[in-house]
Amino acid sequence: AGLPAALDRAVAGTSLATPKPPRWSAAVGVLQWLLLLTALVGAGWLLGLVLLSSLQLDDVLPTPRVEGFPVPTLLLGAGLLAGVLVAAVARPFARLHGRRRARRARAQLLARVKQVAQTEVLAPLEREQHAHADFCRAVDRARSAGVAG
Repeated sequence: AGLPAALDRAVAGTSLATPKPPRWSAAVGVLQWLLLLTALVGAGWLLGLVLLSSLQLDDVLPTPRVEGFPVPTLLLGAGLLAGVLVAAVARPFARLHGRRRARRARAQLLARVKQVAQTEVLAPLEREQHAHADFCRAVDRARSAGVAG
């Protein structure tokens, strides 16, 4: 009767959290934010150039270039492209870390459920088996005593 409640307590009492994320994960996160910021700076700069152009002030501030490419365009493109590449490189490591956490959580949950099964199902069943065996021995003794007497 108490099995569902005991299983609920076992599952709810299992800690699935890891102490802290791996260092590489934090580094990748910071790098992703920096790349996003780079892309946003490039996009903002390009929007500013569009605004200056619409006001016909585009010749007031010359756009710096690197190897013939405008710097704002390079910032936007490099930020986006590098962000995608970092995500692609980090994905297998994140999957591996996730699988490890899943295995650890599964092992903890199975251990807790096994403990509940032992105390709530198997131990009472063993007690009943012992009681049944004791009863059968008592019947056999009574039958033997009745036949002999």
